[in-house]
Amino acid sequence: MKIELNKQTKEIESLISQEQERLSTGQNKVRDWLIALGEYVAESSQDKEEKGTLEERVKQVELRIEGIRGRIKERGEEVVVVQKELIEMRKVLGGEEWDGVKLDDEGLVARGEWEGLDLRRERFDELQVERERARNELVSSRTK
Repeated sequence: MKIELNKQTKEIESLISQEQERLSTGQNKVRDWLIALGEYVAESSQDKEEKGTLEERVKQVELRIEGIRGRIKERGEEVVVVQKELIEMRKVLGGEEWDGVKLDDEGLVARGEWEGLDLRRERFDELQVERERARNELVSSRTK
C-alpha cells in the first residue's frame, strides 16, 4: 500500500512539475511577444491577471497566447517580406558587405518562418529603413 502511495505521489508531483513548466514557458512567450509588439506590461500586473489553480492559470496563459498570436504572426510575416526583399537587393547591390543591418537566419526567411526571427519593433523599423536605402540605391544606380 505504501509503495503504491509513493508511486502515485511521484506521478502527481511529475504532473504538477510539467504544468508549472507549461505555465512558465507560456508566460515567457507572452512576455517576449508583448515586448516585440511594444506592449509589454510589468510582470507584477501580469501575475495579478493569472489567478486560480495551476491548471486555470495555464489555460489563462494559453488564451493570452492565442489572443496575441494573430498580431505577432502579422509582424513576423512583414519581417519575412522585408528581409526577402533585402536578400534580393543585396545580390544586386554587392553582397552582405553592402548591408547596414545583419539579417536573421536566411533559411528561416526563405521558408517564410517567422517564429525564430527578431520581431521587435525597433528591429522591424531598422529593416524598413535599410530596405528604403537599398531601393534608393537601386534607383540611383539605374539612373547613372
